[in-house]
Amino acid sequence: MRRDDVHVVVLAFARRLRETRAASGLTQDRLARRSGVHHTEISKLERALTDPRLSTVVGLARGLDVPNSALVEDNYADRQLTIDLAPGEHTLTPAEFEQHFGHLPTDGEG
Repeated sequence: MRRDDVHVVVLAFARRLRETRAASGLTQDRLARRSGVHHTEISKLERALTDPRLSTVVGLARGLDVPNSALVEDNYADRQLTIDLAPGEHTLTPAEFEQHFGHLPTDGEG
């Protein structure tokens, strides 16, 4: 997978994290206390400045009281991300996303 493709995934994760946190009524500081992820890391993730680690995704999901999949599933099929893509680039399909990140356990899975 090309680095630019990874950036598209990181942008989608950033949007999902920001939207989920806002919908939960949590500040970055409050989410940091609930998840064990430092507030500066949450800020970087929400601005797509850093790639999320799997352990960070799991901690954030627990802090938000949502399944892990809520932060990584591609439910944006009906909307297009506002991302400027270079010629020849494309957004990732759910299968490409899973190929890059692998299967993340959801609630009830070990």
